[in-house]
This record gives sequence, C-alpha cells and structure tokens, in this order.
Amino acid sequence: MIQSILLLLKALGEILGVGLLLLGLLFLICPFAIVWRVEPSGRKRKVGYLWKIKGECILYDSILPIFSSSRIGFIRGYEVRPLVTNIQQNKVQKTLGTFSDDGKVMDLTGREVASCETPGEKSTKVTDNSGELVGYVRGSLRSGQDLIVRAAGFAALREKEQQDSSVFDVRVGFMDLMLPSAVIYMILFYPLMLLTKAITENVPNLYMLVMLLWYALIIIVMYVVKYEKTMKNDSIDYLIGLIDRNIGVKGWNICIIIAAFIAFRVADATIYPLFAVTLIAFLCNMTCFKGLWHIEEPSSGWSGRIPAVPAPKPVPAGTKLVTRDYSWKKTLSFKGITADDTLQLSFTESDFNGVNSPVRQANPFRTGPITSDEDLVKRAKEVLAGAKTSDGCEETALATILNSAYQLTLQYGLADFEMYDLLLGFVQANVHYETDDKSESIGNVLEYFRYACETLYDKEGDCDCKSVLAYRLFKKLGVDVDLVEVASGETDHRNHVAVVLHSTPGAKVQLPPDYKEYAPGKGVYCESTGAGFHPGDVPKDIDKDTITVIS
Repeated sequence: MIQSILLLLKALGEILGVGLLLLGLLFLICPFAIVWRVEPSGRKRKVGYLWKIKGECILYDSILPIFSSSRIGFIRGYEVRPLVTNIQQNKVQKTLGTFSDDGKVMDLTGREVASCETPGEKSTKVTDNSGELVGYVRGSLRSGQDLIVRAAGFAALREKEQQDSSVFDVRVGFMDLMLPSAVIYMILFYPLMLLTKAITENVPNLYMLVMLLWYALIIIVMYVVKYEKTMKNDSIDYLIGLIDRNIGVKGWNICIIIAAFIAFRVADATIYPLFAVTLIAFLCNMTCFKGLWHIEEPSSGWSGRIPAVPAPKPVPAGTKLVTRDYSWKKTLSFKGITADDTLQLSFTESDFNGVNSPVRQANPFRTGPITSDEDLVKRAKEVLAGAKTSDGCEETALATILNSAYQLTLQYGLADFEMYDLLLGFVQANVHYETDDKSESIGNVLEYFRYACETLYDKEGDCDCKSVLAYRLFKKLGVDVDLVEVASGETDHRNHVAVVLHSTPGAKVQLPPDYKEYAPGKGVYCESTGAGFHPGDVPKDIDKDTITVIS
C-alpha cells in the first residue's frame, strides 16, 4: 500500500517537474509580459498575458495561448484595443488610448494618464499622473522595452473599460450556436439520413443516436469557425445573432416548439431526429433570445482600414496645449440614436493663436488677393495637401475623428455606408458657419480656405473651410472624393464650395443606391455647410449644372 502511494507521488512529481521545466523554457524562449492592474483598494488583479507572436501583440487571459485561452485584447500600431461587445452583440476591438515608446500612456484625447516607472527594465510599475500605483508589468527574458510599454497600456487603460461593463472574457459558448447549427442540420438532413442508414443498417437502435451526433458535430464545427472569425472581427457573430433572433417574436418560438413536439410524437421514425433537433434548438434559443429582429449590417467593411492614430510626439517643456470638444449628439440624432458621445482634440496653441502664428502664415490664402480661377485652384490644392505643424496635429486629429466615427458604427450597429453620414454630419454640426470677412481668427480676409486643423481649432468657417475638412476626412478614409465649386442662389458665379463622392470599382465600401448622383456618372453631392443634409441631398438653391471640380 505504502509502496503504491510512493509510486503515485513519484509519478506526480515527475509530471510536475516536466510542467515546471516547460514553463521555464517558455519563460526563456518566448517574448511575453504579464499585466496586473492595481485596484483602488490596493488589491493586485491579473489582467492577462501580452504575447508577441509573429510581430503581433495579443493579450490572452492565460499563459499558454494555444491551450484553453482567449484573446481579450490587441495592440494595433500605438493603440490599446481590448475586445468589447457592442449593442448588436458583436465582439469588436475598441481603442481606449495610445502609448509612446518611452512608456507614457495617453487617453483618446492625447492626455497623459499614466507612465512606466522603468520602461527599459523587465519589470516595471505603472503610475498615474498623481504618482498612484495603477499597475505592474513583468516581462519574460526575451521581452524588450517595446513589449513592456505596450503591456503598460493595458495595465493603465483596461480597468476604465471594465467599469463600463463593456469588456468581457471572449469565451465562445455553445448555447447561441444551437439554432444556427440546427438550420445547417436541416439543410443537410437528407444526405446525413442516407449515410446514417448505411452505417447503422444492422443496428437500427443506433440510428437516432448517430443522427444526434451529427448535430453535435455541426455545433463543434460552428464553435471553431465562430471562435476564429470572432478573433478577426469578422461578421459571423452578427449572422448568428440574426438567426438566434429568427422571426423576432417570442410567440413564434413557442409555436415552433409546440409544432416540433407534436411532429416528433406522430412523425415517421426516420425523421424523428429532424424534429428532435428543431425542438432542442428552439428551446435553447428561448434562453439566449436577444430582442426583436432588426436587420442592420455591422461595419465589418471598415475593419482594418481605419488609419491608426499616429504616436504622440513629446511636448517640449513650456508648450501650452489647447483642447477642443466636439459632439456626435446631433449627428446621431438624425439616425434615431439618443446619445451624447463626445470627442476631444489637442492642439499646440502657438501654432494657431493669432494671424501671425506659423500655421496662419503658411496658409497660401494669406499671400494676397485671388487674381484668377487658376490662382484659387492652385492655392486650394496647397491647403488640401495639409498643414505642417510642430506636432503633426492635423494628421492626428483626422485619424482620431475617423477612429471615433468607426467606434460609433460598431457601438450602435451601423451599416458600412453610414460612416459617410457620420463624417459629413460631424463637419456640419461641429463647425459654426462664419464668413471669412467676419472671422477675427484669420484676420477678416475676404477669401480664405482654412487648413483642416485650422477649422478644427477655430471651430468655425464658411463653406470652403468646412468642405476642406470634409474632403480631408474622406480622403484619409481612402474614398474617391473631389472638392468642387458651384453656383448657389440667384447668380451665375460659382460662390459655394462642397465635396462630391464617387462610387468606383474596387472601393472599400460602395456608395449605396440611396445616395443619388446629382447627374448620371457625376458622383454624389455632399453639402457640408447646412445641418441634416445626407450624401446625395442637394439644396434647392444649388445649380447642379455649374458644379466644377477644384481638386
């Protein structure tokens, strides 16, 4: 007896030793970092393990990515993106903030919220602006500074998202796969029935069991497919959600369950499995019912196409930053969404403050009066090329707006094409209309096309300033867009500026038929000045025949 116990302990010791050896080799060979969050109570809680695999940084919930672990976050460029679920029950990456190479962590406004104590070491503390400890990071022997500062981003930012109850552990369950798998089972029932009969010809009692095992196999395959697609932000989860909601009324579920039960009792034994699976699927579906069925596309078409926000540049000592607040409330209200999502951008005050500031002086419209149409076009093209600022704020601001709009499409389950609506509405709602001659920030000049960053800084501008901002946003998005002049009102003179979108083969997201072209093959007119105009809406006082492309 004692000898048997000793042999058992010896075997367990050998297994434990091999396990420890493998973990030791893992620590020596693989680059990863363990992320902890320090809660306000002082308790240290593990967030996950940030692995660097084939150049990509992925946060897992356990130490071995290949065994029983889930991907719960990503690093994209300099952005910290945990996986969250939106109101459409899609699992998506949500940007919480950025980090810099020297270990500083910023929120979406560019404000520093935390930093690494020793970013160059294998282990570091993460502290907030007041010096309070908010997290720990410990790296393996092969983890470098790049991995440590990325892990610090999750240590500093992830807790805020969890307080919003948005972050969850992405463990794909089976319950929501029961009904979609049953749909596939129904489609394949006849060939499966023939195959099962051939297999169980001499053992008839096995027929029902084997047919149910086919259903179980389909569920397992769906599980694998869903898991892999979920991790890539593909839209299979949304499709599963639609099937789970099926008709959209619980009464229909109950009717189908009753019908399946009756059919199961009176049908031929050959098709027993079909009604049994239907009964099981709809009973399970009742437990994971997610509300009424409303057909909307998630914005999967933009996944991976939104430009990353550039890494923030170090701010010299004594530099004064100015923040500007923007709201999506009015834009979302046109879609029937009651929300007050906001956005904040930062600018270096010395670049914009006063007509003699560097950005104002560099604007080609300050060189004197416009002498001809060709002169105006030339200057406009220079403005469309973008402003050169000390901190690169124009590119940062445009990318931040696009990322904010993309997060809204995910959060509210908007279709791909509604991104165009959001960007146009953002310009309409957040830039106050003011003619050039009444605008003190630009020196009350008669004609002045602001750079996009100038318009965002001033939060005012006339039709050309607003249209330049819209043009730059669409261009940054990769859309085929033109800046155009057009006659407005009772005049033949082209006195108004707008943008025109084009639907081109191979475009990232095709313009929908609802966006009517102002003339066949000419493009979709976008009015950036007035509020509530959607792409394709042409104001009554616009003479469509006078539209002329500037760039």
